[in-house]
Amino acid sequence: MQLGAADTTVGINADRSPRWPRHVVGSITHSRTLVAVALARQSQVRAIGIDAEPIVAAADLEAIEHLCLTPRERQTLEEQSQLPRHMAVTAIFSAKEALYKCLYPLVQRYFDFQCAQIDLTGMADGVIHARLLHTLSPEFCAGYTITGSYLGQLDHTFTAFCLTW
Repeated sequence: MQLGAADTTVGINADRSPRWPRHVVGSITHSRTLVAVALARQSQVRAIGIDAEPIVAAADLEAIEHLCLTPRERQTLEEQSQLPRHMAVTAIFSAKEALYKCLYPLVQRYFDFQCAQIDLTGMADGVIHARLLHTLSPEFCAGYTITGSYLGQLDHTFTAFCLTW
């Protein structure tokens, strides 16, 4: 697909986010074994956030849970048996990373893992939901919900959010 941008280098903004060519929105993700980029015309898509995470190792599970899960997410993990815990924690972590990449260009402010809650009940169908717990901007208030995509494959979890006009 042609995006209407000449061959160009993706720059880096002062906040370390990618500086996409004019009229293009995008997201980048990488791990030790893969790199992925999602791009779209800004006239059709407002924002994209993608993330790929290696499945959290057992040794890192407690630290990742403490860092990125809300109390409600921890409670939900205790009650669910849909996924092994390490896979569910990886999915939540990845979803919050993808959400940040999607919303940051629109809200232009830092927000942490506790600002959103991830609902994994649709994961079997490749669907995840993120609900903001804090207001990030007049448009993205506490309670705002966005639906995204999830794929668990091999040793990675992949998540994505996309906002269209």
